[in-house]
Amino acid sequence: MNIKKEYTFTNNRQIWRVIPVEGDRLVIEDRDAESREAFFNCIEMKTGNRILENFQLEEKFWLGIEDIYNNTIFFYRYMMPNMPQHKGIIAFDISKKTVIWEQPDYSFSFINNGRLVCYQQRFEGRDFYVLDCNTGELIEEIGNDSTRVHILKENSAGLLDSPEFHFPEQFYEGKEIEDESKVFLLEFMKKYSVQGAVEYLPYKKAIMLNTFEPNDKGTLKNVFRVFDFQAKKILFSEVLNGNANAAVPDSFFMKNNLIFLLVEKTNLLVCSVN
Repeated sequence: MNIKKEYTFTNNRQIWRVIPVEGDRLVIEDRDAESREAFFNCIEMKTGNRILENFQLEEKFWLGIEDIYNNTIFFYRYMMPNMPQHKGIIAFDISKKTVIWEQPDYSFSFINNGRLVCYQQRFEGRDFYVLDCNTGELIEEIGNDSTRVHILKENSAGLLDSPEFHFPEQFYEGKEIEDESKVFLLEFMKKYSVQGAVEYLPYKKAIMLNTFEPNDKGTLKNVFRVFDFQAKKILFSEVLNGNANAAVPDSFFMKNNLIFLLVEKTNLLVCSVN
């Protein structure tokens, strides 16, 4: 097994979210805390080529991404800057690089097969509506029929449910797991004085590990490793954060044979496994 660094994406700002989308693309949200601005980028997964670079809306900070569907980013604003409630839906087409529709009076809930389910907050409860994802036009008024909303949500599988994606699980002392990794993980945690849980992802004859370990500064270092069971050795190691205050992992993930890692909060490192 061979692991190769393919490319690194960075704008030298804190990467807030990394979201896989259709067409083997990634949407990356990064933020500048000093200027209080959010920026949105889209790259090709395999090459890192930039499709959308440093896009901003008129509101530059108090906004975020609800979801991405069929090449469209659905943004939200906040009802008020000091309140967590989302208000408004802005649909942005990545390829056209333009806002295609906006509904300021609805709040996003979820997407179901090309239909966007949203709501309006009432004094008692919520009234739900269904919009066309492409146009924002009203398709159906659901009202407060929670059974209907639940059925729609249960049938709304997303891109990340695809078998092409692989996500780690957490292991900690006392957790029961059925595969042969348990003994190895316990020994690994002891050897490296691992703090908190281990994120692990078996892949073919190897296992990927994301851990927090003591450093010589009195804080923690976050290290990603790939261990080959067959060769009984570490094939790859990368420090993701050299000076962490707490064991809170930024989860890595895979798509097919690509590994996506967040390094020092500002760099997205993409590696291939062959």
